[in-house]
Amino acid sequence: ANPSSDWVESKLKNISSVNEIEAVTEDNDPNKMLGKEGGYTSCIYFTISDIDSDSVEGDTVVEKGTDAGGAIEVFPSVEDAEARCEYLAGFDNTLLYSGSYAIVGTMVIRTSYRLDGESQLNLTNEITQEFTKL
Repeated sequence: ANPSSDWVESKLKNISSVNEIEAVTEDNDPNKMLGKEGGYTSCIYFTISDIDSDSVEGDTVVEKGTDAGGAIEVFPSVEDAEARCEYLAGFDNTLLYSGSYAIVGTMVIRTSYRLDGESQLNLTNEITQEFTKL
């Protein structure tokens, strides 16, 4: 529960399609949720080889957001992770849809809307398998 940013990054590095990884800091947090009540304890954005990250607006992996690949948001509790997914569900089937999301423990795995549904599911499954590997 509530794994460290370093642990998440080490697991993401084992996924062949993941290219770049960048953790959020208080200075660059696009959601302003880092360390806040109900917010995440860490958030790691990543790019993937299936998406041309140069075509995504932003200079850094964090600035490109989930559009260039995805993000892992780590929460202090399962309830906080569930609340985040409920919030994200409010954007489903709207112009503000940012991609898929799934809970693994206290983590929310988010993938880019630029991937088709099957690719979002496959990436989520690959990340989940890496996170739950013994």
